[in-house]
Amino acid sequence: SNNGILNDLKGQNKILSHDLIGIIRPVEDRIDEQIKAIEKKKADEKAAKEREKQEQMAAWAKKAQEILSYTDRLVNPKGIVDVQNIIKEVGAIEVNESLFGAYCLIAEQNKSKILEQADTVLERLMDKLKQEQEDEKRKYKEATGKYKDYFHKDPPRDDTIDKILLAIEKDRQERLDKLAELEKQEQKKEEM
Repeated sequence: SNNGILNDLKGQNKILSHDLIGIIRPVEDRIDEQIKAIEKKKADEKAAKEREKQEQMAAWAKKAQEILSYTDRLVNPKGIVDVQNIIKEVGAIEVNESLFGAYCLIAEQNKSKILEQADTVLERLMDKLKQEQEDEKRKYKEATGKYKDYFHKDPPRDDTIDKILLAIEKDRQERLDKLAELEKQEQKKEEM
């Protein structure tokens, strides 16, 4: 009977297909594992590249930010030479893509900002020095004028303001001491 043969064929097909599935499934599983391993490796490599990129960006950002550290030295400079050295150091900073990458513009802005600040501080210190020198000249002129008025001669050329004023004060004290001594002698004479 044809039905019997068909049923036998169907049964054999089931067994064959079950056997084939048994053979194919482990191969498919290994292929799936290999695909997943390849995908994981690609994802790990992508994550590593992204991490590397972020670390590089952070390094560039830090390097660009470090330029601003000169601000601390400009707040309380040791003097004109210190500010001039800052200007030289910052001026020598080479801003290029290999050093600052995506932060070149920020580095350049920070460099310009520090140089502007340094110029302002230098100008302020120079003005202060000039004012101090003018004050010193004025005080010296006043002191030499007092010396001339008191001693009727010019003070020694190498004397400082303090020496000049001290000479006047010392002479005044000596004169006061002499006057006091003369007054004591006059009192003694009157008492006799």
